[in-house]
Amino acid sequence: MSSRRPRLRSPRRSHQGRPSGAPRPILGGSITEPAPIDVAGRLRAPVLGLYGGQDASIPLEQVEQMRAALREARSASQVLVYPDAGHAFYADYRPNYRREAADDGWLRLQAWFAQHLLRR
Repeated sequence: MSSRRPRLRSPRRSHQGRPSGAPRPILGGSITEPAPIDVAGRLRAPVLGLYGGQDASIPLEQVEQMRAALREARSASQVLVYPDAGHAFYADYRPNYRREAADDGWLRLQAWFAQHLLRR
């Protein structure tokens, strides 16, 4: 398992200028998927959530709700909050990049994949 984290690039854009996977406009609105908290109790696979404590787009209250919902569902999921990190703290091409949190998250992600995806 490599401890070297790959350099991230900006999200790929579709031919219409939206980030790939973004909701498509339809009749003045958009098709959206349910929020993670809405499906937490139905998830069959464990989730690794790496959140920034300073992320204004994902309030800590919602992170804690997600953690509680996963715990209630007896999921093997793990939710971690990096207190001094903001949104997309792992994106080394953005000004809010936080190396220490990103490096820790990268190591945890590799360990998570080894534990949950690489069945021996």
